[in-house]
Amino acid sequence: MNAMYRNTIAHLIEMSPFEIEPDVQITGRVPTMASSMFLTNKEQGDWAEEIVLNAINENSQEYCAIWDYC
Repeated sequence: MNAMYRNTIAHLIEMSPFEIEPDVQITGRVPTMASSMFLTNKEQGDWAEEIVLNAINENSQEYCAIWDYC
């Protein structure tokens, strides 16, 4: 991984109002089966959004994340 990219991510983590553990290991598997590149990307994006949403709601008393499909 590029050192500049790694430093940027570390800085963003430091600036976040949330306690972020960058070495956390996510269980489960990323969706991989889809009939097109769009569906694959959508499934993976939905999966990632759910991980972040749950992490915020389970660890923050100040913030509440919602999932909105407008």
